[in-house]
Amino acid sequence: MRHTIEQALQQDIAAHKAGKLQDAESLYQAILQSQPANTNRTGK
Repeated sequence: MRHTIEQALQQDIAAHKAGKLQDAESLYQAILQSQPANTNRTGK
């Protein structure tokens, strides 16, 4: 199953809030790799 960027981001946030930081980091990295030009996601 493929997620939209928004769905993946929501999953990342949930993992982060649950203290699953390694999972959240992996998910954040996947988003950044799929959208490298989207500076809104990197905070730049």
